[in-house]
Amino acid sequence: MKKEAERGTPIKLHSVQEKVAKATKVSLRSFGRIKAELDNIKSGMADTFVTPHKERPRRVRKSSMDGFNENVIRPTVHDFYKTEKQRPTLKKILAKVKTCINFDGSVFTLRKVLKKLGFTWGNKL
Repeated sequence: MKKEAERGTPIKLHSVQEKVAKATKVSLRSFGRIKAELDNIKSGMADTFVTPHKERPRRVRKSSMDGFNENVIRPTVHDFYKTEKQRPTLKKILAKVKTCINFDGSVFTLRKVLKKLGFTWGNKL
């Protein structure tokens, strides 16, 4: 557009949108969408531009627990060795935790919680 102004050639109004889209390195369709949004703001139908890919609030997962529940789960796992003299499995721990703190998660959710608490699987001596 600067070159056209320097040369003194007339600007053709039917191709202004194409020139602006090319100069701003935006597709013609995106330029049209932005222009339509601007028209909506000017007419009062919208207050601001829409932000694409905005972070949306996520659902709170069942695996996110407060410190009290975590402090109930940890000794529950250790009690399997001390009092019941058996190896803890996810199903056994889940059954016990459901009665203690009304845990409503699944075996997979419990696995995530145990992993976050630092428990690992295997015979590590």
